[in-house]
Amino acid sequence: MAEIERALEHYSLAPVVKALMGLRGVNVTTAFTIVAELGDLSRFDSAPQLMAYLGLIPSEASSGTKTTRGGITKTGNGPVRRVIVEAAWSYRYYARMTQPILLRQKGLTSDICALS
Repeated sequence: MAEIERALEHYSLAPVVKALMGLRGVNVTTAFTIVAELGDLSRFDSAPQLMAYLGLIPSEASSGTKTTRGGITKTGNGPVRRVIVEAAWSYRYYARMTQPILLRQKGLTSDICALS
């Protein structure tokens, strides 16, 4: 973990990693995994396109006018999908500003803090 934090100081996408770390459930390992695996997020035109790349869209079986949706497809980037799903589990708890979150948000813009 200390190696990752030292590497973050010289990483070109460090602002993106730090912005992700402002979210609940996202620490340096999770944020670094997301950014390292996805690269530049601007290559995705929309959120649905990103979710499709990650395999986080529902499967669908359709015939004629009947459409049935199932579980997520799991056909995308597995490492990123795993860390995102794990981070999402922290949102089952009541939202509160804990000390670790306040420390991670230090230095972030008010827009990013408002989103998190």
